Amino acid sequence: MIELLDSSAIRLVREFTGLPLPEAEALLLVDLETTMDSSARHLKALVSSLRESGASEIRASDKPEEMERLYLARKAVYPACLKLRPKPNVLLEDLTVPPSKMPHVVKEIKALEHKYGIPIVIFGHVGDGNLHPVIFADANIEDEWKRAFSALS
Repeated sequence: MIELLDSSAIRLVREFTGLPLPEAEALLLVDLETTMDSSARHLKALVSSLRESGASEIRASDKPEEMERLYLARKAVYPACLKLRPKPNVLLEDLTVPPSKMPHVVKEIKALEHKYGIPIVIFGHVGDGNLHPVIFADANIEDEWKRAFSALS
């Protein structure tokens, strides 16, 4: 499992749940299922790959209670968006992206946020290439609603 939360998702989840999530541009939650014999080798390879990709901080844990908090962080993204949304209406997109293209697509979505001047939160399943941008707008403001739909196109 590889789950992504962008900086906006991290902030909303932190506010919604009180979880001590880091200040970061993005957060990847990775869960490895391995045998006891191969876990150290797989973890070492994962850490190496993350460092090569530019990860600024890497934490590993095999503590069930810590892992449950991280799962809660991921599960809380959409409820946090609904509860703490910066605009009254939410558009949830469901994109399928090859995992190798994920960094490029996330950057493009963030560029749309700035281009159209509307808040967008990104979270998703990097492992299977599924992103969920959440676009916020006010449906009562016609121009803003049009910009939100333009960002989806």
